[in-house]
Amino acid sequence: MTGQSSPDNAGLFTTFGKQVPLPMGTDGDISVATATRKNEVNIRLSAGGAVEFVTSGPGSPDFYPEESGDLLPGRTAVSAAPKQIAMTVPLTATQPVTQAVTVRGTLLYALAGGALHAGVIEISVPPESVSVGTTSGTPAGSILDRNFEISRTSGGTQPLILYLFFAFLGGLLLNIMPCVLPVIALKVFGLVKMAGDRPARIRGLGFSFAAGILASFLALAMVVIILQLAGQQVGWGFQFQEPRFVIAMAALVFAFGLSLFGVFEINLPGSAVMGISSAVAHQKGSGYSASFGEGVFATVLATPCTAPFLGSALGFAFAQPWWVILLIFTCVAAGMAIPYVVLTARPAWIRFLPKPGAWMVSAQQFMGFLMMATLLWLLYILGKQMGMEAVIWTGAFLLTVGFACWLIGKFATLAASRRAYWLTWIAAVLLVVGGYLLFLVSALDINTAIAVESSGIPAAAAGEGIEWKQFSLAGLEEDLKGDRPVFLDFTAEWCLTCKVNEKTVLDAKEVIDRFHALNVLAVRADWTNRNADITRLLSKFGRSGVPLYVIFPPGRSGTPIVLPEVITRGIVLDALDKAR
Repeated sequence: MTGQSSPDNAGLFTTFGKQVPLPMGTDGDISVATATRKNEVNIRLSAGGAVEFVTSGPGSPDFYPEESGDLLPGRTAVSAAPKQIAMTVPLTATQPVTQAVTVRGTLLYALAGGALHAGVIEISVPPESVSVGTTSGTPAGSILDRNFEISRTSGGTQPLILYLFFAFLGGLLLNIMPCVLPVIALKVFGLVKMAGDRPARIRGLGFSFAAGILASFLALAMVVIILQLAGQQVGWGFQFQEPRFVIAMAALVFAFGLSLFGVFEINLPGSAVMGISSAVAHQKGSGYSASFGEGVFATVLATPCTAPFLGSALGFAFAQPWWVILLIFTCVAAGMAIPYVVLTARPAWIRFLPKPGAWMVSAQQFMGFLMMATLLWLLYILGKQMGMEAVIWTGAFLLTVGFACWLIGKFATLAASRRAYWLTWIAAVLLVVGGYLLFLVSALDINTAIAVESSGIPAAAAGEGIEWKQFSLAGLEEDLKGDRPVFLDFTAEWCLTCKVNEKTVLDAKEVIDRFHALNVLAVRADWTNRNADITRLLSKFGRSGVPLYVIFPPGRSGTPIVLPEVITRGIVLDALDKAR
């Protein structure tokens, strides 16, 4: 053969020739933008109108670069969202590059409800953007295998007893964190109503609440231990990386709020578990189970928060044997529960709280609005994880939850017959299950959406603030080889402490100006969804959750500066000056 096809194979050549990717063309709905940085190429796809990308599973986006002479492209890091895809390709060279080189490769993506698309793109890379080195990725000797000499703003290697104290103090401070404050306010509200009860009953309710907190923390510790034994990387607040958990919490908080508005109350006969509204009412002879449930609920809402002192204690715990994990989680639970144990053990102290009266009805309704504010926060998290469409369909599901609660409040009353009571409950449960199947499973294909692991964020436009670069291990390796300070921000959308730090400190003009003046390279590691690389890197700095702020001085990346969980402008500015 001399390279010409025989007539018998002409059809095959024609068929497969049509499948060879062609250069990327222009599409009114899809735009492609490229940029070059030091030792990497960035590719960004944006979808306009009603068009959305497939973000996981078959057709998930990727870029397959070709080797070109001395240029060695690394593994492509992909961050995918329904409306935008960001890709980072690390670049190295086997010898010095003296002239512009071209990165050529095949871009692969699929549109929701459409076919797979492939196109060839070429990106011109100036010689100064490529340095000689070994191909990046996660090889032996990467940042995950390095031993850092960490410089902290305070503290160092500490004995176990100090970490136990930090755990207790962190648990105590969880009571005033925004995540858990609405439930704690309800508990204080309940203590006010108990002012005239028998001391034994008051103590029993207080201990039930504390038992709920302790049981929840021990259960969480066991989950962590089991996952670690199975080889999984987990951290504090990891359950909020699961969209189905966020949806379940949204439904629970919504129902909680409706009960406080008086839409329904759960009044079960005998020794059955009481509802939240009944727990607030603390009717005589009941409420112990509900008080226990309040403790569980408060703990669940507390886990996205990393209070001061708690981060270092939990970071230490997650790298220790199982018995240390149990011990530290127990200390956190003790710190969170101790105020209520002390207050209910001395019922006479309740007289210092406001006297019961008509104001309590308004106070209860006000707490309902706090629950709805918590619901908005959970929907915000869900939107960041799965997109706005997920929020809309979750809202439809919550509508069925609300209707089910109304049915219970209207027909499952103490005056209803036993038959009517249980038929109402069965109808309410079926309504909620049907709403989940109709609006969430079928409409959103939730199992596919959960598979999305996104650690990237859109960079800020020039002049609007700090220009954040998306995180990837390969990109961070190359960044640390440069001559710029690197500020690494570990954050998550469900982390309220992170958001407060961002708004009050990192978005402050003086901090932004210092970043620009010192030419700081800002990298944001978004832990909103599961990301094993971020989890492993957190553990390198002795942390199990966010927030975490690390500054790598130029030329001294082995001696990073670790900032505390709660930062101030002064702390950041001083650390940047120290890094310089």
